[in-house]
Amino acid sequence: MGKEFVESNKFMDEIKNCIEKLHGKNNRCYDFWIQSHRNAVRHKFEIIRTVFSKELLSEALVLDIGCGTGAASLAFRMQGSRVIGLDYSMDGLGLRLAKLRAVEQHVDINFVQGDARRLPFSNSIFDVCFCDQVLEHIKNYELCIKEIYRVLKIGGVAYFSTPNGIWPREPHSGLLFASWLPNKACEWYVKFRKRRKKNDIWDVRLLTYHSLASNLRKVGFEIKGTSKDFLSHGNRGIVVRRLAETVTSKMRVSVDILFPNIKFLVRKGNK
Repeated sequence: MGKEFVESNKFMDEIKNCIEKLHGKNNRCYDFWIQSHRNAVRHKFEIIRTVFSKELLSEALVLDIGCGTGAASLAFRMQGSRVIGLDYSMDGLGLRLAKLRAVEQHVDINFVQGDARRLPFSNSIFDVCFCDQVLEHIKNYELCIKEIYRVLKIGGVAYFSTPNGIWPREPHSGLLFASWLPNKACEWYVKFRKRRKKNDIWDVRLLTYHSLASNLRKVGFEIKGTSKDFLSHGNRGIVVRRLAETVTSKMRVSVDILFPNIKFLVRKGNK
């Protein structure tokens, strides 16, 4: 897969129609959102390739939590994994489009509607759980972490990624310093700047590195990797890491607090 992957015209037309209906074509983020969806599968593929080994994924049963339009689900399936994609929403940028994406790419993926805080699965059945850019949209996200721990097999791994609450640019609106505001003030600011319609629900609650790490350990997860471990090996990744390490070395804090996204690869031990 990789760079040669192309979305179908039918799927992209549905994405455009959905975003226009939700946010309007004149929204300043419109073109960015369209391009993000066009490149989403390739982006998820790069994350998966960086974090997981091919050997693990070839026969793994994967749960893609908050799968949205199914980009990660498709990327996992193309790696040979058996995949279940779960999302709370059927309409909008949810399971209807995820199913269409799978049909258009001629792949078999099982999509399930459900709440990530009450997963509709038995204990200890998944080899991998993938939760990318989802926790910030879940009220009481700690319940989601507990559920992921429950459905993972002993020795199974989970990947979590969420925007960093101390990063200056709020990623859902593109506004500087919005993420530093209390939730209600952030919602007002985003709508005042017309990045969302007045009647839209603002469900974003950004986390910090230390709060997420603490909750993962509290549940019983063993942390196997963090943001700094998943930087690309190219020159840009090396420069970013060295700059972050230089800034944090004298502060005696983790270098991970300076990255725009908080990332954890965790393992379910024998607790």
